[in-house]
Amino acid sequence: YVLLSEENDSDLCATQLGKLLAPRARKIMVNLIPYNPTASGGFQAPKHQRVERFQQILAHFGIMTRVRREMGQDIAGACGQLALKESETAEDLEDFVQWRRRQPKNSKQMVSAECEALVAAALEVDAASPLTQEKRAKFRTWLQYSICATVTLSLALAVLARKQRGMAMAAIRAG
Repeated sequence: YVLLSEENDSDLCATQLGKLLAPRARKIMVNLIPYNPTASGGFQAPKHQRVERFQQILAHFGIMTRVRREMGQDIAGACGQLALKESETAEDLEDFVQWRRRQPKNSKQMVSAECEALVAAALEVDAASPLTQEKRAKFRTWLQYSICATVTLSLALAVLARKQRGMAMAAIRAG
């Protein structure tokens, strides 16, 4: 699940995803992938606090989650960033895992408690007024589109990397 700042990283999105996946919670694991910003602009990466809340909300629905380790952003070599651009000064960006480890225990407990209360409230509301079939169908369609886009992007990057390796090997042989 690619997290885009202020697009699909809200408590509501996490709650909707949690409700959708909760019946299958024992059979799945969600990989949360913070978006890697590109020079062309567009979407932004979510803040570490947003990623943590999203992860905690899903966890309180009983869904196992992992946050993908962020590597290569400082050299624009992370997933989705492989593109030519003007030379810039590289800024070393923090990884979510390192950031999370530095957070005080009481801060982690507070976020967990807030997310647990949010999930409990969502489940009570859901029991009182369940999502309509139409809303569930729209969310499933959006989720399937998101998954397809992620897989397509991953395949395209793999093909590009393979072509670049082939060109590099040809240059070495010719050289």
